[in-house]
Amino acid sequence: MIYIILPTLFENRGVRYQICIDIIEKIKKTNYIGIIVDNSIKDIHDEFMKKTCDNIIILKQTVKDQKFGAIKRALRYIQDVSNNNEDIICFQEPEKDGMFDHLETILKFMKEKGECVCVPSRIKELVRSSTIIRACSGK
Repeated sequence: MIYIILPTLFENRGVRYQICIDIIEKIKKTNYIGIIVDNSIKDIHDEFMKKTCDNIIILKQTVKDQKFGAIKRALRYIQDVSNNNEDIICFQEPEKDGMFDHLETILKFMKEKGECVCVPSRIKELVRSSTIIRACSGK
């Protein structure tokens, strides 16, 4: 099984929230299990709860430690439900949605090479040329 952990904390329905909703919808169309550990305001958390389905699990964050607390909560959940040493656990920051689009390629590479950990990094030239960076810098 492939688990994707998404820690969330939203106080409004801005761009980050919309990107997260898009990621959840993408996960729904896969065989992956999305585990959203949410620490958002109540009405947004209630909206997330409505997204629960066979492969989307919503957990309320129970500790104050933001991202790392969410990851630990998700890992405990996976440990409780998984009985397979072949499972793959991915961490995805919801607003970094471009990573999700490359997940199949990454997983294939990892399986071929027998790797169990993949740590992505940014290519500075690509980040600098992104639309968001240009928009923020006025270029």
